[in-house]
Amino acid sequence: MSSVDPHAHRLIPGVVARRRNVVALRFTEHALVVATADPVSMEAESELGSVAARTVQFEVAPPGLLVDVVADLYPEEEGLRHELPPLTH
Repeated sequence: MSSVDPHAHRLIPGVVARRRNVVALRFTEHALVVATADPVSMEAESELGSVAARTVQFEVAPPGLLVDVVADLYPEEEGLRHELPPLTH
C-alpha cells in the first residue's frame, strides 16, 4: 500500500471496513483513496463514498494484508464479530 494518512481510517466505520475489506489510505476535501482487493466493486465504491462524503479512488492491495490492517485499525471492534448471534432463517 502507498502512503497512509494515520487519520484517514476515521472516515470509514469499522463495520464497513471489515465488510468491504478496505483501508482508507489518504483523503482530501473531495476524495478518499482506499486500498481494496476488489477495485471494480461498484457497491463498495457507492457505500464508501456515501459514508465518507467523498469521491472514492481505489488502489489494489492483497486481501490478507487488508484483513490484518483493518484488525489493527479497529481493535475496539475485534470482539464484536463474535458477540453477534448467527442469522437464522
